[in-house]
Amino acid sequence: MTFEKALSLYRNDKTLQLLRAEHFPLLVGFCHLAFKQQDKIAYSQSELQSLLGDYLYALRRKGFDDYALSSLDYLQKWAQQGYLRRYYAVADEPVYELSPAAENALKWLEDLNKQQFVGTHSRLLQFFHLLKQIASSGSNQEERIQQLEEARDKIDKEIEQVRAGHFVPLSDTQVKETYFLAEETARRLLSDFRQVEENFRELDAQTRQTIIKSSLAKADLLDNVFEQQDYLWSTDQGKSFLAFWEFLMSEHMQHELETLLEKINDIPAIAEVKKEQVVDRIKTNLVEAGDKVNRSNDGLIEQIRKFVEQRNLSESRHILRQIEQIESLLIEHKEISEGRAVWMEIDLPFKPSFIMD
Repeated sequence: MTFEKALSLYRNDKTLQLLRAEHFPLLVGFCHLAFKQQDKIAYSQSELQSLLGDYLYALRRKGFDDYALSSLDYLQKWAQQGYLRRYYAVADEPVYELSPAAENALKWLEDLNKQQFVGTHSRLLQFFHLLKQIASSGSNQEERIQQLEEARDKIDKEIEQVRAGHFVPLSDTQVKETYFLAEETARRLLSDFRQVEENFRELDAQTRQTIIKSSLAKADLLDNVFEQQDYLWSTDQGKSFLAFWEFLMSEHMQHELETLLEKINDIPAIAEVKKEQVVDRIKTNLVEAGDKVNRSNDGLIEQIRKFVEQRNLSESRHILRQIEQIESLLIEHKEISEGRAVWMEIDLPFKPSFIMD
């Protein structure tokens, strides 16, 4: 991290701007309540406005009179500043959701709140598991067979020990710290989708600029546009999302996830520390978040089609105006052209076709 990079982040990064926002306590407190504690991804404007109105009323009852604007004014202001995303889905009413910057800020602030204890053991096990995965990826066939045989021998040995009565279950401490790690992973996974969706919207904006500025023929222009879209899917993030979505939509995976959640909820140690439903709702939230990414991509394709059609229609109208001007000139100079050799025949009225190729 260089000085120049730090200065650029300080001046331009939306997450840092949010942390310095004028109404930081109100913004963070309300967004955490509305989106995190309520475990919701998006609200209609009327829903969020009503919720913020109640929140402001409760603050004023406690003596916090610093917030004079209406709930709608705050929502619109935060959307303009890039802390909330305001858009239209199906209905005429706007929809609000957290921006990637707000997600990052809330995630960082949640990390500041220390848990009852830090699960170092579970993190170390996860770290070693990841290293083993990476190391095995570069193995040849013989090395991989050896690794699998070693894993099989280890499992067989553990089975023998359990049958002999030497079984030591996880302690309550180990169960709790592993659950905290799963809960943290679930939160981060959901927040990452904000950035994935944001990347699609950036591609949409770049594509529109390409269409506006391009002087290419329609076929070449579309080739250029879809090459950009294919590039996004070919990136590491695009490939990771496609693999994630395929796995999430697997019937076997969904059944296994439901079974695991049922077993986890029956463990007394989990019930002691469980305060939120983020793990229980992980399937529903992931499907909703992933579907939003897919709909963003579908919307991009539809917008491209409409944009190109509109451009084609505009060009056709320009051609029509040129033809009408020629018709007018011919009519005005009809007398001059009489008696001379016919050099052009026009069967009036003439209208060009606007059907796209």
